[in-house]
Amino acid sequence: MKYLAALMSLYALLFLAGNSKHESSTFSALADTTDINPNGSSELALLMRKMNQHVQQAREDVQNGRIPQAYPSEFEKIYSATPTTETTKKEYFNHYADVYISALRSYSKSEQENQKKNYNNLVSTCIVCHTTHCPGPLMVIEKLPLD
Repeated sequence: MKYLAALMSLYALLFLAGNSKHESSTFSALADTTDINPNGSSELALLMRKMNQHVQQAREDVQNGRIPQAYPSEFEKIYSATPTTETTKKEYFNHYADVYISALRSYSKSEQENQKKNYNNLVSTCIVCHTTHCPGPLMVIEKLPLD
């Protein structure tokens, strides 16, 4: 009888966990731009957290049919921001940064009919770069494209 009760409890727990929305909690955990690293976060890490907040807001804007907002000019600091380790900025980092800034500009100037496509292009630039440079955030970034 105890075995059956334990099995039913486990089933209920798995059912509830499978039906909850983890997506928003994952995003909100990364949305905080305060220094979550006990050893201190680099300029680039803090900038990337702000970029994450911006793309999450852009996602919500696209879903709700809102006009894209201008991107913060501080995102241009991607080229000069100090990374956590010097090896983070590999040979093609600046090229990826160019493509990202270009996609960001395109998205921020999007008309309604191109907004979703330009948003997904922006997210794709993040995925491509993080595949080569600092793959840690990929699990979160890969959830951002819209169908």
